[in-house]
Formats: sequence, structure tokens, C-alpha cells
Amino acid sequence: MSAPWCSSSIRPRATCRRPAVSPVGSVEDDTTDYDDDEPLTIAELADSVRRVLGAELPMSDPKRLSRFTFKDRQAETYRAGRILLAGDAAHLLPATGTALNVDMVDAVHLGWKLAAEVQGWAPGGRADALLIRPDGHIAWAAEVGEPTGTAAPALRDALAHWFGAPLDA
Repeated sequence: MSAPWCSSSIRPRATCRRPAVSPVGSVEDDTTDYDDDEPLTIAELADSVRRVLGAELPMSDPKRLSRFTFKDRQAETYRAGRILLAGDAAHLLPATGTALNVDMVDAVHLGWKLAAEVQGWAPGGRADALLIRPDGHIAWAAEVGEPTGTAAPALRDALAHWFGAPLDA
């Protein structure tokens, strides 16, 4: 289900996946087809700033430029025979505190299931079934990672409302 602030009837130019946010509250969908493997150029950055802010900013000699694309992946199974997956081997999330937390949850999750199996207190066959099935915490973390594009515009609009800043450029 899409959040109401992602609705094209409320914000015709907005998407929840790739917003470009300006200080005055506009959100735009960057539909430019970029090659994520190509380095970002200063000309592309200047064009993006001009498009979002409506003004030119002086730019020269950046130390580093990069593109951000939200990428998340998850293994279909966490076990194949004696091979067990956990952490970044089992799923890929953008580098955030959420990703680290998910890795820690994986370690605890895998640890108690292996302990149950080794110590013989796991119900017959249940430990294997639990190891094979990825848990919902990874899907949740991927979903939580997206609100950078989903909740940020709504939060910005709420703050703009309370502090009196204009909502539209």
C-alpha cells in the first residue's frame, strides 16, 4: 500500500523511490536514466542542483562524487546442506544502522537455532525448516529503508507547516 504523500494527485511530480528535495519543499521525480556504474560528473551534479533548487551553485574540484540507488536483495534460502547464510551473505541492504541491526538479528537468530539443534531441544525437523525460511525482519528492514523516499517529504511538509516555510516552490 502506498503512503498518501506518494499519491500523484497530491504531488504530481513525486515518487517514493527517488525524490529530489529542495529546502522549500518541492519534490521531483528524477527520471533521467543514469548508469549506476558510471561515475557521477560535476556537470550532472550541477544540473541536478539547478533543477532542484532553481539556482546555480558554485562547484569545483569535489573530493568524491557518487550515485545512490536503493538496492536490496535477499537470498531465497538460508541453508543449502551444510552451508548456512547470515548477515550480508544472506541479504543486501543499503549501508545504514538498519542493515547492521539486521545482521545482528541474523546472528542471534541463527545462533539459537543452531544451539537448539546441537543440544537436541529443537522439535523434530523444525530447526531445519526455520533455518531454510528467511524471517520477516529482512523484508521489514528493506521496507524501513525506503522511507527515506516515503516519509521524508511528509516530515518536511509537517515541519514546514509548523515553522511557516512555503510548501511549494
